Amino acid sequence: MMWLTQFLNQNGKSQNTSSVGSVTKASQGSVEVDTSQPHSNIKVLAPFGVAYVPLLGEEAMVVSLDGVKLCVGVVNRGNRDLQKGELRLFSAGGSSITLKNDGRVLIEGDLYINGEEVSRGSGCEN
Repeated sequence: MMWLTQFLNQNGKSQNTSSVGSVTKASQGSVEVDTSQPHSNIKVLAPFGVAYVPLLGEEAMVVSLDGVKLCVGVVNRGNRDLQKGELRLFSAGGSSITLKNDGRVLIEGDLYINGEEVSRGSGCEN
């Protein structure tokens, strides 16, 4: 998380700050995070095409950029058994999609395509 602060400082944004704290409230698009002081109505940033609502208690990074507070992410806890170069999307309910380096796509959970159930059980591989 230091890379972000270093980037901001190197690009003339030295008055901006970052802090890490616990998510105390979360809704679609915004969170409250308790760092050394509580921050509320913080916009959650994510890459295009990815949307998420952090779980309460997750450790989140808050960046203040020109007076605007932004949650730039939460600590990555879904990286169990991943190798360098692999990617996993996961939910609190246990479903996940893992893209493996060998070309496999691992899907865990009940699989629905266009609203129709395709597979039920502990998981399937495609």
